[in-house]
Amino acid sequence: MHTAAAHDSVVAELATVRAEFRQRELRITELETELAETRGQLKALRDTPPMLDTHVHTNMNNQTSPLFSDDNGAASPFSIADASAITYKDEALRLRSVVASMRADLESIQAEFAKAETERAAEIHSLKRREADALAARRNASAAVAQRLDTLETDLADTTRKLHSTIIQNKALVKANKEFQQQLHRHSENKKSSSSKGSRGGRHKREEQIPYDDDESVADDEEEEQEERNQEPPLQRAVPTPAKKKKTASLDQIRAQLRQRGQSSTIPIVSKPQSSTTLSRKSSSRSAATVRNYNQTTDEE
Repeated sequence: MHTAAAHDSVVAELATVRAEFRQRELRITELETELAETRGQLKALRDTPPMLDTHVHTNMNNQTSPLFSDDNGAASPFSIADASAITYKDEALRLRSVVASMRADLESIQAEFAKAETERAAEIHSLKRREADALAARRNASAAVAQRLDTLETDLADTTRKLHSTIIQNKALVKANKEFQQQLHRHSENKKSSSSKGSRGGRHKREEQIPYDDDESVADDEEEEQEERNQEPPLQRAVPTPAKKKKTASLDQIRAQLRQRGQSSTIPIVSKPQSSTTLSRKSSSRSAATVRNYNQTTDEE
């Protein structure tokens, strides 16, 4: 926008200079015409034989040439106020001085015109150079903007691709987290079920292996198992295997059938004393079996 305003101002200045140039050309043409007429008159005076002063005075009083009046209508330097007071030679000398002054004026006008022409050419050259510089700067700015736009588009594409990959990774992490939470939930449920079923299965197993133990021995065994289970770390507690679950289920079915038949109360229970060595061996074997079952379950998962 600034370049367009500068260009308009330059065009206006060029128009003004051209108008002044035309006016000066017209003035020079007029002066050349006057000079030619003056030269013609001087030539006529040279070719004319000497005349009487009265004849010169008569010609001078009859001033019909445009040289005897300036542009403003004032008296010309060629006009003579008192024609009877000069002679022919004086008039010729005066005319020569006038022609010389006019020639000097014409030369000064031509010099000024040449100087103005040179200045105008220099100004035009400067304006053209400024315009070329402005166009080059505009091209450079356009190239920089285009390069910046390409860079931004490339960065946008890279950012979009990274964002897409990040979204995919986030979805995968959310899915993995969900699966891990489900596994933890199943593991906790299995631990709870194994703890509940393990106590019942151990009691039924002891009833099968030692059918003649009394209620006090069974209670002691359950207390020992509970103490061992509490002393073990959470990750070393037994996880029931499918075979153990099946066996526990079969024992539960047998117990239910016995209850339905009403024979559970008629089973004779005879107390069988157990030594401390036997109890320690049983607890150590139970701990080893618990660790083996947990390791096997972990490997299967």
